[in-house]
Amino acid sequence: MIKQINKIALLFLVLFIISCRTSKEARKQLHQDYIKYLASRNIDLIKANDLDYFDDYLAFEEEQKKQALINSAYLKVNKVYAYQRSKELFTFCVYTEEGDVYCADYEFTENKAPINDSITLTIKPPLELRLIGVFELDKDAISINRFITTAYRKWKEVDKGAIRNDTITLKTSYISKKYGYKKKFLAKIRKTNFEFIYQPNLEIFKFNDGRFDWVFVKGSFNIGVKD
Repeated sequence: MIKQINKIALLFLVLFIISCRTSKEARKQLHQDYIKYLASRNIDLIKANDLDYFDDYLAFEEEQKKQALINSAYLKVNKVYAYQRSKELFTFCVYTEEGDVYCADYEFTENKAPINDSITLTIKPPLELRLIGVFELDKDAISINRFITTAYRKWKEVDKGAIRNDTITLKTSYISKKYGYKKKFLAKIRKTNFEFIYQPNLEIFKFNDGRFDWVFVKGSFNIGVKD
C-alpha cells in the first residue's frame, strides 16, 4: 500500500516538473519571438525589457494567425460544415478566422419525403449558432477545445481529427481540465468518427452587437454534396 502511494506521489511530482519546465520554455519562446518582432520593425532591442511595444506585437501575432486560417489549403473558414447525427437531426458548424467554433443542431421534422442524398433540405428560419469553443490547425490536422457547462460543473473536451476533401473527420476525444491541446497523461482517449461535410450552398451571416459576435446559417443543401 505504501509503495503504491509512493508511486502515485512520484507520478504527480514528474507531472509537476514537466508542467513547470513547459511553462518556462513557453515564456522563453515568447520573449524570443518578441525580440524577432522588434528587430523586424527596426526597433531598439533594449525595448524588449520594458515591453513598450508588446501590445503591438500581440496584435501582430493575432493578425498572422488570422491570415494563416483564412489562407488554409484545408479548412474553409466562415463556411458551413454539416454532420448528420440521425435520420432528421443535423449539426451545423462554422469555423471563423478568429479561431472560434460555432455550432447548433437542427431537426428537419417537417420534411415529408425520405431523407437521402438526392433530397434538398432548407433551413428556415435562419439557424442561430452558438460559440462552443476554439480550434487550432496544423496543416490538415485540427484540434477543437469545446467548453461544456451543466447545472453541476464545467469542463473542457478536446476533439482531434483531420481534414480531407472538404470533410472534417473527428477521430478522438478526451476531457481536458485546463486549456491546451496536448493529450493529458491521465486522460482517457475515446475513439470517435464524426464526419462534417462542407456545404457550399449554405450561407452564413455574422454581426457584432458591440459585445458579442452572432453567427447564423441559412439556405438549402443536399446531403453528402461536396463542391
